[in-house]
Amino acid sequence: MMSRQVWEPQLPLASDLKLVSWDLPQHGELVQSDAVISLSDCATALYELVQDLKIEQGTYVGWSMGMSVFWRYCELFGSDPFVRVINVEMLPVMDPKQAQVEAVEGSLRLDRHRAMERFASKVFYQADPVEIKEIVRAADEVPLETAINLYREMATTNFSKIAQKLTIPQTLVFGSHGFYAEHRQLIDHFFPKDQQVWFEHSAHAPFWEEGERFNDFLRQLTGVADSR
Repeated sequence: MMSRQVWEPQLPLASDLKLVSWDLPQHGELVQSDAVISLSDCATALYELVQDLKIEQGTYVGWSMGMSVFWRYCELFGSDPFVRVINVEMLPVMDPKQAQVEAVEGSLRLDRHRAMERFASKVFYQADPVEIKEIVRAADEVPLETAINLYREMATTNFSKIAQKLTIPQTLVFGSHGFYAEHRQLIDHFFPKDQQVWFEHSAHAPFWEEGERFNDFLRQLTGVADSR
């Protein structure tokens, strides 16, 4: 439930790579009504963006729900024009006990702001009050029914088949203090052949907490560093 502003630590990469950051429908600057959207709506928006920008080849970097959007995109449209995917902190199936869909929905309806504050505090290994405030501010702008609908769909959909059938290279990025730190065997189960990169001083947002290292990692992965 964030806006594209979460990728501000990656802006220095613009001197080496062409960057495209975007808001999901009903997120960021695109909140225009109370219309309830789905992951398919988000995937379709991504498809339309790719077509509008005439992107012929690219790397998709998906954070958390951004990977659910990507997997739905692949179901609907295939993986083109993406030739590589970087999965930041997401598994294709969420543990119902961890997701707690009914409890999350109840908390959001009861006191959305407080519920988001609790969640935001878990996004960072070393929580910064300013960063938490920014996450909550962005999340509060997303229509409540859209937030609930997207979370429920993300938490209850099994994307394992599509995720394991991808033929493009995939790199997994996790924070050592993140939501999946205790699920390394499960990660190996779903992605036995894919590269894993662990950020030791991050929780759920390594690209944010360790921005410089994450940017260096992207440069190495895309070959930019080698061409300097």
